[in-house]
Amino acid sequence: MSEQINFPIADDGFIRDFLVSPLITTPYYSSLVEAAGCTDQLQYEAHLRQEIGQAMLSVSPREAEPLPFTYTTTGHDYFIDVSSFYSRLTRTSLWLKCILISDCQQKLSATLWTYQNAMIWQDGNLLLKAVDSKYKPIGQYPFTLDLKTGENHLLIYMTGLAVRDSRDIVGLQLNPGNLRLALSGINAAEIQRQKQLLFSIANDQDQFILPPGDKNGLFVQIAGEEIDLSAAGSIWQLPKPISGLPVDTAEFYWRDGSQILMHRKLEAISQIKPRHLFGNADTIYQLIAQKKTQPRATGIYFSVYHVLARYYTGTQTQEDLELLKNDLQLIDQRVDCSDFLMIGLLRLMKKYDLPEDLLTEIKRVFLNFRYFMDEEGQDGMCFFSENHSLMFYAVQMSIGQMYPTEIFIRSGRTGAEQAQIGAERCRHWLADVTVNGPEEFNSAGYLSVTLAALLHLIDFAPEDIAAEAKKLTDRLLRQAAMHVFDGSVISPQGRVYRDVLYPHRQTIQGLLALINPELAYSDKECMWNICFATSCYRFPQDLIPLMQSEISQTYFSGQAQIVLHKTSDYILTSVQSPSLAGHSPVPAQPEHEQVKLLNERFHGTSNFRPGVYGYQQHFWYAALSQEALLFVNHPSGGTDFTGMRPGYWYGNGIMPMTMQNQNRLGLIYHIPDSHPVAFTHIYLPKIKFDEVRQDGHWLFAFYQNGGLALWCSTLPVAFDDSLCGCEFRCYQRLTAYYLICQRVEPAERTLFMEKCKQEEILWQPQELSLSDGRSIHLHYQAYDDKTQYV
Repeated sequence: MSEQINFPIADDGFIRDFLVSPLITTPYYSSLVEAAGCTDQLQYEAHLRQEIGQAMLSVSPREAEPLPFTYTTTGHDYFIDVSSFYSRLTRTSLWLKCILISDCQQKLSATLWTYQNAMIWQDGNLLLKAVDSKYKPIGQYPFTLDLKTGENHLLIYMTGLAVRDSRDIVGLQLNPGNLRLALSGINAAEIQRQKQLLFSIANDQDQFILPPGDKNGLFVQIAGEEIDLSAAGSIWQLPKPISGLPVDTAEFYWRDGSQILMHRKLEAISQIKPRHLFGNADTIYQLIAQKKTQPRATGIYFSVYHVLARYYTGTQTQEDLELLKNDLQLIDQRVDCSDFLMIGLLRLMKKYDLPEDLLTEIKRVFLNFRYFMDEEGQDGMCFFSENHSLMFYAVQMSIGQMYPTEIFIRSGRTGAEQAQIGAERCRHWLADVTVNGPEEFNSAGYLSVTLAALLHLIDFAPEDIAAEAKKLTDRLLRQAAMHVFDGSVISPQGRVYRDVLYPHRQTIQGLLALINPELAYSDKECMWNICFATSCYRFPQDLIPLMQSEISQTYFSGQAQIVLHKTSDYILTSVQSPSLAGHSPVPAQPEHEQVKLLNERFHGTSNFRPGVYGYQQHFWYAALSQEALLFVNHPSGGTDFTGMRPGYWYGNGIMPMTMQNQNRLGLIYHIPDSHPVAFTHIYLPKIKFDEVRQDGHWLFAFYQNGGLALWCSTLPVAFDDSLCGCEFRCYQRLTAYYLICQRVEPAERTLFMEKCKQEEILWQPQELSLSDGRSIHLHYQAYDDKTQYV
């Protein structure tokens, strides 16, 4: 062993410093899956995970010997996290190692946390093998370390299936005892110093405060440009906006030659503001036309909607044909979201003349495509989510109509047969969602996707389907419009991403600007909006009045009971968990019901019940403007910008119990020991409010004539991760919250705080009950939903 460094082991027992190999990725294809008799995509993917787990058992520690290992820190996180998005079936593998130094011979309990298959060796002896890889929930694998005095070398191997959002995380937690952590072959004092400096960088407005110390080797990347900070002082200023777009995210890292040792991304929230175009719909369409392509995953770009926009605006180029051919190659490879490409390509084909050679290639690709889970082929496409299922049904119907006498290779059906099956599937989807409402309700990311599929039906489907699609489109837009507050959709949602922090940046914002040009615009995947330009559909006339109205009501969507209380000064809206009343679903055709069950298992979109493992569900918002927001969630890990779902700020690891009555909300989080993240946290961006104060267990926030008061049973502690001045953590597995929203004029803020502190909030942790003696009464009961084990 060359130079050795002792790293601290945190009080929570998680090891945060490792030597790590490069992530190994290889395409994965199973020669055994046909014999397994898989009948749906989830069963198929589970079979692939089992295959990879069984193959792992032949792996030897010797395979790690020739690999290069570099120092990696988890930073604020618990896990080594190399999660990403994979559009094709991929096997991923990673090696980690560290040295535990014990002052005596001892036995220590330890736990490995991972979603993937894993093995652990101590000094070459196998301690643990976990071969039951799963998509969710996270696996908890206890084992015992039998440590000798001195050095004990640990080697960890993780491998598994990566398809769509991968679960490539691994965490090692132990009872520190009389123990030290060491790594070999690295510069001891320098690594410690660099780590301390990196994680002490703070953001203030458009400036980043750099701690004192030698910065040779410290770099920052901003807007794709690398800047050497070796000569920087105590302040580094963000550069001015480029092409009118804000510069708000900086990634700081230490580098040794070409090797990045550790990195940290910071976001300057003060620079993230609503963006107005001050134009009409054509201004939006021209912006879509100006973008050449849209990134979808690593190395994958979608072009067809931007090409469609150029055809619409008369600005198409010769390069557009090559871009369309690239899209066709992705469809031919059946990458995830190929159905998105096909909906756009069909609209382009039906609206504009394309060259014969391109149409010939389109026909070849379409006849070879796999249109649903009952057709032959192996790929990583998601067929069963609400938006994807309608997309697949629609393209199966339309492409079958285009080639009625041709044989479709993967089904053996004629085009006429495909068209009939696709049309019936569309009818069942529409009947279900019309009666029950969408599962992905008010999803600011997915509503535009679903609308693109509905517009396809409105414009190109048989009359009965088109009529139902038109009525449902009106309804979905009205439902979203009800939740518009201060120009953005503020709503609980069936599925969200990180833009839940910034409603004015969500995909749906571009659609709002299309309906009402006075509202802010976001170009976040607003490629979908070009479908409206080329459609016969027209927006209902009451959408803008709905956006501007005060509304107080309760309604159902999917299985979710949604409460909305919107005034001119504030909005409070939430889903009730569990729902306080039921509703009767429409009898579904068996195949469509099975698709819905797959979606509920995988995404768990709208069956809100406390204690159940969550996904991308957003439970509630309180807001005084489209930027001055407050909500609480249980994160999936200990740091921001993970590639997983749920994330740090979006979705929930464990669902809470919630109850709203008008302007008051109660919620209880009870995190079981089977989940590694033992805290919940509050999003409260101070810079977006006029005033934020903390008084013990109370947090108060004010903006203009609105006021928010949040009581926490656990003392909230300010914490800075990727965002500074935005987060409070409650470090308990059991925490109750009570929220009051109210109109509060600036001169009455102190009085409002005093009255809130006099509220009789009865929290009985032993009984798991929370009450305000008037309208909020919660008695926590955890649900055990094994359907969420995928």
